[in-house]
Amino acid sequence: MWFVIAVFDTLVPLFASDELGMSTIGIGIVFAVALAAEFAVLYPAGSLADRRGRRFVLVPSLAFLALATAAVGFASSPVLLGVAMAVLGVASGFAGVPPGAMLSDVVEKGSSATAVGVFRFCGDLGFTLGPLVAGFAAAQLDFRGAFPLAVAPTLVALVLALRSTETLRRPQAA
Repeated sequence: MWFVIAVFDTLVPLFASDELGMSTIGIGIVFAVALAAEFAVLYPAGSLADRRGRRFVLVPSLAFLALATAAVGFASSPVLLGVAMAVLGVASGFAGVPPGAMLSDVVEKGSSATAVGVFRFCGDLGFTLGPLVAGFAAAQLDFRGAFPLAVAPTLVALVLALRSTETLRRPQAA
């Protein structure tokens, strides 16, 4: 949720309006581009995570998401912002699929309510803190500093993903 609320819902519209002078319609168009790109990759990302493994998809997509997020603040025109948002949509689509599947893979029967509750709480924490931190960073650091700072939770997730083991259970050969 941090990514969605801090980057998509806070930094991008402020950046597009304040730095690039884009209209509400123009901002809506770059969001449509990002969401279309994200939607286009959801099924392939899920299919790949089910075939090759959750970490196989998650690790490179988090790294790509971190780089793409940091780069958005350097877009110098609405067209470049649209391209950056398309890249961000692809990265967030791939990065967004494995976590829920990983949770499903590791939760023991009977404890899924607690696991999902903790998972959602962490998302809600990002939902609450994301705009506060992003807005403060934009005011204090400008957008070229705020976007890289917004990458911090993605980097934490990347480190955790790198340290984790594959959660996809493959059928045992008989």
